[in-house]
Amino acid sequence: MLSDAEPLLSERNADGHTSPKTRRLLVVLAVLCSLVLLISVVLSVLLALSVQQDTVDESRTFSSLAGYCSHISPIQPAELAERRELLSARLSALNQTALWLESGAAMFYYTGVQWKRSERPLLWIQAHNGSAWFVCPRFELRRALLAVQGQAPVLTWDEHLSPYPIVAELLRAAAAPSTTVRTLIGTETRYFVVRGVSEQFSESQHRPSPEQHRFSHRRETFVDRLDNASDQRDNASEQRDNASEQRDNASDQRDNASYQRDHFSDRRVDFAESSQYDSTNRRSTLFDQRDTFSDQAQEYTRSAESASAHRSEKRTAHRSLENVNGTADVLVIQDGGELIDAQRMLKSAAEIDILRCVNRATKAAIQAVAPLIRVGMHESELAQLLTEAQAAAGLSGVWVLSLFGANAAFPHGTEASVTLQEGMLALIDTGGELLGYQSDISRTFALGELSNQTQLNAWLTVQQAQRSALDRIRWHLNSSVSLGSLDAEARRVVSQNGFGSADGYEYFSHRLGHGIGTQGHENPYLVLGNPMTLLPGMTFSVEPGLYLENEWGVRLEDIVLVTNSTPGYEVFGSLQETPSL
Repeated sequence: MLSDAEPLLSERNADGHTSPKTRRLLVVLAVLCSLVLLISVVLSVLLALSVQQDTVDESRTFSSLAGYCSHISPIQPAELAERRELLSARLSALNQTALWLESGAAMFYYTGVQWKRSERPLLWIQAHNGSAWFVCPRFELRRALLAVQGQAPVLTWDEHLSPYPIVAELLRAAAAPSTTVRTLIGTETRYFVVRGVSEQFSESQHRPSPEQHRFSHRRETFVDRLDNASDQRDNASEQRDNASEQRDNASDQRDNASYQRDHFSDRRVDFAESSQYDSTNRRSTLFDQRDTFSDQAQEYTRSAESASAHRSEKRTAHRSLENVNGTADVLVIQDGGELIDAQRMLKSAAEIDILRCVNRATKAAIQAVAPLIRVGMHESELAQLLTEAQAAAGLSGVWVLSLFGANAAFPHGTEASVTLQEGMLALIDTGGELLGYQSDISRTFALGELSNQTQLNAWLTVQQAQRSALDRIRWHLNSSVSLGSLDAEARRVVSQNGFGSADGYEYFSHRLGHGIGTQGHENPYLVLGNPMTLLPGMTFSVEPGLYLENEWGVRLEDIVLVTNSTPGYEVFGSLQETPSL
């Protein structure tokens, strides 16, 4: 039996066909169903995109990295005081009056004070007897007091004055009753500061570093420095001889002027007698030129003699002051870099904790960014992601080298910009700062499969060179191992795999590594010929690399701590195992 609706849908004409009214109704129903289906599809797509965007936004915040190193403590005041006490003891052992230096990594290491440099220096003096002072501009006094935290007095100078007389008096006081101030300066101290202090003494002597301590590891040997100093003295003597010769030349010029004057006078008389020509005006002009030349020669001679007399009076005055007051007025300056480095490169437990966490944080940031790397991405986009990720982990001062394809053949990058392609090698070198200590990690990877066999061989060779250098560190537990031998071991592996000679730089164009701490690059250095031996507490990078110009670059870099227990070292975080992240 038909329902009431059936006649409407089944309404037919006399010939049995569906009526126009029914057909129109069916079309409307079909359109409505299509619209409902289309709206459902659109809503589903929008919902999926919204979920995906929320996922991307969630990833870009890198919330999982928050507080990564929040459990790590900064270097405590007690440890800073121990560093200064050890420094004073070493100064006494070396018969040095004091170490003085500008703001920088060394000042931070000993005092915890971080201070941006300008033409107005912040100076720190540490005396052999334990006394210490800071010297800063008066208008910066309150900021300096907050930074110094009461660990030493802060002396100031006004803008129209100079800090150098203050530094000189403090050094004299630290040297008393000695008549000579023997000082070491930090290598970061700028020349104009050294000159300013030196000029406060009647005599200043620049000598090579003290040879008494064991870490004489700089490439420039003491003999080379001594020769340079001798050359400088010879140059100064030659300059004095040149000045004397110039004075003699001036005297000769004066005599020549007199001779020319007499000779010209004779010619004038001869000319007047032979030509009977009235040349009064012309003779007058020549007389004026002659007199002017003679006056200039005499003035030059007087100036030279006056300058010489002034220098002599100044030296005499200084000697008189020294004789009368009995105060030290000879300043001896030596490079204190080696003494500072010998202390800084053996890290304390607190320093190791910070370095371990900051380098692990950088590696964790790289892993957090890895899923977001895509084909078509610009180098700057990847750099921005790595910056955001490390900042989320609590690092400051983040820096990134992001190099794709041929750009990676430049170990430290280039101005060109490349977009990432499938199978292309990409090199990232990045790091940041935590509590004043640095990270530095390099990774090389391909997006997708690395199908180029040469590039794959290069990557595997670099990995093998890094592992072989690390294995050599183990030997220090039983015998001495030089830093230079680590570099040599990595080059041996590279050469055996067909990339250049064992002692060359054809493809492996840089040293194996560098120390790391309060600076990204500091002693010790892993470079061919460095005889310094491995010691527990050293931290440095191990970063072999291969580079083929205009094609590709590969570098793997990890930070390593030398330990006194098996296996003899610790890598801060995991090593890279494959050419993918």
